Amino acid sequence: MANTTPRSLGSNMPNNLVESHVGSSRDAIKADLLEKIVYDDPAVFKRLRVDQVDSNFVAMCAASFKTVNTEDIDILVKLAEKGHPMP
Repeated sequence: MANTTPRSLGSNMPNNLVESHVGSSRDAIKADLLEKIVYDDPAVFKRLRVDQVDSNFVAMCAASFKTVNTEDIDILVKLAEKGHPMP
């Protein structure tokens, strides 16, 4: 039984919603966020209570991450070295 609601698009009807405008959307987002992003905002760290996390726990997590992902980290570093320099 075919769906006859107004929202339904028949299989033989062109669907303009399927077209991708990802590139233009990304450009629009970049332009909109220009000079609005704040990196390392102390208010965010305070809100997340980052200062309350035990430093030994953080060190253990970082060491474990590096041990488990050594090969992947090396690949990423090599890729980054081939990339464009930061402006």
